[in-house]
Amino acid sequence: MITWAEFDRVQDIIGGKKYKKDDNDPLPYKGFIRCKECGHIITGEKHTKKYKKSGKEQTFYYYRCSKGQKDNLCKQPYLKADVFNAQVDEYLSSIEVDPKLIDWVRSVLKRQNAEELGYDRKQRELQTKRLNDLSTRKEMLFKMKIEGLYSSEDFEQKKQALLKEEEDIKSMSQRGRLEYWEGVINDSLDFVTTLKAKFYNATPATKRMILEALSSNLFFENKMLELDPKTSFILLKEAEKAASDEKISFEPINSAI
Repeated sequence: MITWAEFDRVQDIIGGKKYKKDDNDPLPYKGFIRCKECGHIITGEKHTKKYKKSGKEQTFYYYRCSKGQKDNLCKQPYLKADVFNAQVDEYLSSIEVDPKLIDWVRSVLKRQNAEELGYDRKQRELQTKRLNDLSTRKEMLFKMKIEGLYSSEDFEQKKQALLKEEEDIKSMSQRGRLEYWEGVINDSLDFVTTLKAKFYNATPATKRMILEALSSNLFFENKMLELDPKTSFILLKEAEKAASDEKISFEPINSAI
């Protein structure tokens, strides 16, 4: 919806300092998930351990609650980043949908959309006719005003009524964007089908946005990540489960009846 430049500008205004995004951030999920115990933001930490005998170093990454005020410390423990990442992976797997179901949903939507497009075309033709009629009525109104058949007050009243009618018709016309919504639906279904592949090939900043887009609530408690999938994903998963449990085909079987 917005460019990265616009996003950076908003961060400047909100934070009062230059916002920097790191495409190589090993802790991409810090800063937007909240602790369920105290409500503060989950942050990330890097710890480096040095081994005296070998002289080597090993780096560990953790997620933990930022704990907020010192006089009200949160008791939630930290969690290793790789364990945290595994929970994200498990969540993404739980909302992935069978591609066969997606294909069936898309075919149904296309059939319905074709019917609605026919209706939409008829409505647009009708709206065009109404707008042409309004143009003729406005032209006649101005002529009658020039000829002195209307007072200034009556003319203004009738003109405003015509303009209001014209605005209403144009507003209805702008809502007829079925072709656009067909594209949105197809893009959304494609996204769900290849969700994990797209997620793990994304930058850390994009991962954050994808995770926020998929979930309505993101919390962390007792070393567990809690994510509530949004309604659209719940409905798709329920449809998939119903089809699997009942062992039904996605299309009705042809019969003599």
